[in-house]
Order: sequence, then structure tokens, then C-alpha cells
Amino acid sequence: MKKIAFCIFSFNRGQYLKNCVESIQSCLPNADIYVFDDNSDDQQTLSVLDELKNICNIMTPSGYGKTKHGGLYLNMQTALEALSHYPLLCFLQDDTQVVRPVDAQEIDSWVSLFTNNASLGFLHPCFIRGI
Repeated sequence: MKKIAFCIFSFNRGQYLKNCVESIQSCLPNADIYVFDDNSDDQQTLSVLDELKNICNIMTPSGYGKTKHGGLYLNMQTALEALSHYPLLCFLQDDTQVVRPVDAQEIDSWVSLFTNNASLGFLHPCFIRGI
């Protein structure tokens, strides 16, 4: 079983979505990628989703959020429930990207961190500017 799944949350930003998926594939070539599309309706995004369906799992909401945030929180909850068999989930917005390779040893250290700290809920990637 793979230890990590990438969950990309997207709505009508096909050009960014494609870049995000390509960055994951470049840095973690065998990663499982799930795109949670919030019912995009622009032609460019629909074309990108159609292209990506052969390399990603495309998920669409089963309902709609009733808040000002649209379906984002519903899609995040759906991801947590549907992918609970993964030890790690990485949540990304469609306009972000993975910027460096991540090796198996690093992923194992994250799994160990959560295993040894039951109260730990999440890790947040931070970028520190070099001097």
C-alpha cells in the first residue's frame, strides 16, 4: 500500500491544475493523485480534467456546501472519509505545486512522526528564505 495520497482541490482553474499535477508527477513519480473538482464549468478546465482522468482519480462532490466557501470544505471532508486507508494525505489547492523530489525515507519519517505522536493532526510545509 502506498503511504501518501495527494488531494488537489480545484474549481475552474485548469491551467493551474495541470501544472500542479505535473509537479507531483515530477517530484513523486508514483504518487496517487486525487482531484476533487467542485463542478468546474469552463471549457479549459473540463478539457484538462478529461486529459487527467487517465492519470488521476477525478472526484466530484456528492452535494454542495451551504457556506460562502462553496464546496471546498465538503470536498476536504470527502477526501478524509474516502481516503482514510492512507497513512498520509497531502491537501493542495490547484494553484500550488510540489517544488522538490520527496523520497521514501522522508515519507517514512512523516508516518513515524504521526505514529509516535497520537495528538498530532497535521504538518504544514514552510518555506524558509535563504540568507
